Amino acid sequence: VVSSTASTAPVLTRELMQRVAKQRRYRPLVIIDIAVPRDAEPAVTEIDGIYLFDIDDLERVVASTMQARQAAADVAT
Repeated sequence: VVSSTASTAPVLTRELMQRVAKQRRYRPLVIIDIAVPRDAEPAVTEIDGIYLFDIDDLERVVASTMQARQAAADVAT
């Protein structure tokens, strides 16, 4: 699930996602929340099989890979 709404309140609540997880028989579900403010309540990660990533997580990955690329470039020069 990729979520990015203009809502001022979370639209992916723990209660909603608990019902979704149960219907899906707790198969893994990844939520990528790129909304500001966030669309998903942090408590959804307490539900088995639900993995939540937000824009801050994505920025950390970008920063990490940027450092790795810079290190590789330094070695190459």
